[in-house]
Order: sequence, then C-alpha cells, then structure tokens
Amino acid sequence: MRGAYLLYQELGDTLRAQAGPFEGQTLDAYEGMARWIAKS
Repeated sequence: MRGAYLLYQELGDTLRAQAGPFEGQTLDAYEGMARWIAKS
C-alpha cells in the first residue's frame, strides 16, 4: 500500500510542479490518492 501512496504523491507533486497547483490533472491525481487512502 505504501508504494502506491508514494507513486500517487510523486505524480501529484510532478504535475503540480509542471502544470500548476490548480490544473485539472493535478487535482485529479490528488483526488485519486485521497480516494485510495479512504478505501484502505
């Protein structure tokens, strides 16, 4: 589980750095991470 969390975190951080914190893909990545954590 921790590996998946770290991958989502890395994806979100990369998208935030490249596209900006309010880009749709960035928000989707963080939302996906939150949903995954909530199911765990």
